[in-house]
Amino acid sequence: MNEQRYMISDASKKLEVEPHVLRYWEEELKMEIPRNEMGHRCYSEVEIRVLSSVKELKQNGFQLKAIKLLMPELYKKDGINMKKLLEKKEEWNQLAEQEELLFERGKKEEATQEESKTIAVLEDKDVLGGNQESKLDQFQLVMNKIIANALLDNNLLLGQAISEQVSERVVKEIDYQFRVKEEMEEQRFKKLDETIRSRQQARLEAAVALEKVQNPKKKKRKRFFSKKR
Repeated sequence: MNEQRYMISDASKKLEVEPHVLRYWEEELKMEIPRNEMGHRCYSEVEIRVLSSVKELKQNGFQLKAIKLLMPELYKKDGINMKKLLEKKEEWNQLAEQEELLFERGKKEEATQEESKTIAVLEDKDVLGGNQESKLDQFQLVMNKIIANALLDNNLLLGQAISEQVSERVVKEIDYQFRVKEEMEEQRFKKLDETIRSRQQARLEAAVALEKVQNPKKKKRKRFFSKKR
C-alpha cells in the first residue's frame, strides 16, 4: 500500500500554513523533506504530523530555535506530551538562548586564540632571523584562519540582517513565483495528456475507417439479408 504524499500546496491547505512559511520552517529547523523526480517537495504523514506540532508550539510562544532542539522528540512515533511541554515553554526558550550564546562565545574565543597566535608570531625575535621562511608560512596560515573566521561571521551576520529585513510582500512574491511555476508545469502535463489522448482517439477512428474501406461487402450483405426478412 503506497503511503499518502502531499505536494506543498496540499500540505499548506492541510496545515493551514502559507507555503513560504513551510519552506522557512524547513530551512530553519533543518528538515529533510523528500522530493519527487521533478524536484518538488512531497510531504509524508510523518512530516505533516511534525509540522503540525511545530505550528502548535509556535502559536503557543515557542521560539524556532527552541523547537529545533525538540525536533528529535517531534519525529518519534509516540509524539510528545504537548501539555507538559507547553508548561516548560520558558525553560526551553531560555535553553535555546543559552545554546546560541555558547555558540557565539565559542566562535569569539576561537578567534581570540588565533589573534593571540598572530601576535606571538609578530613579536617573535626570530621572525626576521634564519628561520624567516617558516615563520612567514606560520604567519600566513594564522592570518588565513582569522580571515576565514571573519568572513564566516560576516556572512552569518549579513544573512541574519537580510532575513530580518525581507518584507512580507517580498516573501509573498517569492511564494507566488513558485506557485506560478508549479501551475505552469501542471498545465504542461495536462496538455501533454490531452495530446496523447487525442492522438489515441485519432488512431482509433483511422483504424475503424480503414476497416470499412477494406471490408465494404460486409455492410451490403447485412442490408441484403435485412430486406429479405
